[in-house]
Order: sequence, then C-alpha cells, then structure tokens
Amino acid sequence: VNGRDALTEYTNNANQYDLVLMDCEMPVMNGYEAARAIREFEDLNDIPDTPIIALTAHALAEHRALALESGMNDHITKPVEFQVLKDKLAEVLLQPTRNSEDSATQPH
Repeated sequence: VNGRDALTEYTNNANQYDLVLMDCEMPVMNGYEAARAIREFEDLNDIPDTPIIALTAHALAEHRALALESGMNDHITKPVEFQVLKDKLAEVLLQPTRNSEDSATQPH
C-alpha cells in the first residue's frame, strides 16, 4: 500500500526474501526512504543485504543515481520489459552484497 507498509513487511520477515522490487513513488514513505531504512535495519541486526531493485517511471541518470545512493542495487524503468527484468534479476542476485564478507560466515 505504501513505503511504510513495505518496510514493516520486510522487517517482520527479513529472512524470507531473496529480492525486493521497490516502487520509488509510494505514499507515506517513498521507495528511496524505505530502501535506506531497510539497509539501516540490516546493519543494526547483522542481516545480510537483500538485493533491492528500484522500479520507477523516472528514466534519467539522476534517478538511477538516487536509487543507488539510497542503498538499492539497481534500477529498472517502467513499463518493465520481461527480458530487462530477467537480466537484472540474474545480475543483481549474482553480485556480492555490501556485507557479503560478513555474511559468508553466517547461516542462510
């Protein structure tokens, strides 16, 4: 429904998600704020990063930069093309996370 609900769902079930597709323009808390809060939650709780991909209609380089600065791993513009989504999922799920060295010794 909104970014705050997305954050609550994630923090209540953090180990159940392999990846988050984050809408950037949500009410109450936007996707950028939600991504920052997820990263803070992961850091405070020593949880390995869950990849986050921004989904937005904003296609400019500055919007991609904003997504990356907020802690997201990548950026896809809407409307989403299946092959682009498929390629991004494969790319993001295979790249090391911010705290992958720390998580190497933690159970998954």
